[in-house]
Amino acid sequence: MPQNQSVKSNLEELARDARRDIAWLAAIHVITKSMQQDILPQATQLLLSPKHNLSIQNLPPAEVKRKHAEAVKVFDTFCDYATEPPGQDPGHYLNKSAVLYADAILQAFLDKSYETIAAHKHLSQTELNSRSIGGKLREISSLIPGLSLATDNHVKFIAELRHIITHNNGFVDEKFLKNCGIDYPNTILAAGKIPLWDTNIWPDESRFLKSYRPPSNNNQFQASLAIDSVIIPYLKHSTDFIDEILSEFIKAAI
Repeated sequence: MPQNQSVKSNLEELARDARRDIAWLAAIHVITKSMQQDILPQATQLLLSPKHNLSIQNLPPAEVKRKHAEAVKVFDTFCDYATEPPGQDPGHYLNKSAVLYADAILQAFLDKSYETIAAHKHLSQTELNSRSIGGKLREISSLIPGLSLATDNHVKFIAELRHIITHNNGFVDEKFLKNCGIDYPNTILAAGKIPLWDTNIWPDESRFLKSYRPPSNNNQFQASLAIDSVIIPYLKHSTDFIDEILSEFIKAAI
């Protein structure tokens, strides 16, 4: 039927857009990371002398002058705040941004896919209320008759990373460990739990906990966001998730 074909095409386009954005995120992230050694010196020069190191482009000349002056005033203020070196390695800033953006792409894909299906099936609730990947999947399953979506462990792990980045500046905490399946504070896999992490990367809890060290003596440790063992593998998991769930969305819609 024409309407079914139309909704199918719309869902496929949403999936293509999401996969495209993740692919570009991966490529841009790797290139940016390859220039990591230059970031701190250039950022330092920008803070110390924004007038000579800040450029404004793609605006009419008169507008460039005004915008440049405004931006210089902002960075003069930032320079007053940046009285010590960065609290974390600049590369970690970049890795945290990649996780947050990957989570945002997946959430937007779920939101838009649901809205497309809801409009096609004339559902009374046209938008999702949940603000997490797992929450959105549970909500979609409850709102679309006959659809049951299991929350993929890989995207749940991305959501957990996003949570500690947003709420704990990327430091491992008790809630994160428990949600990943760790019996805390015993630091073993909890009875009856399946590891949330990718066991191809971390075969057992001892290796996982080397990358995600539990809090100790009032000290917290940064979660591993290594580009080779976390960022790139989990961006690939994200595109796999989109492929898998797309077929479920199409079946539910038509």
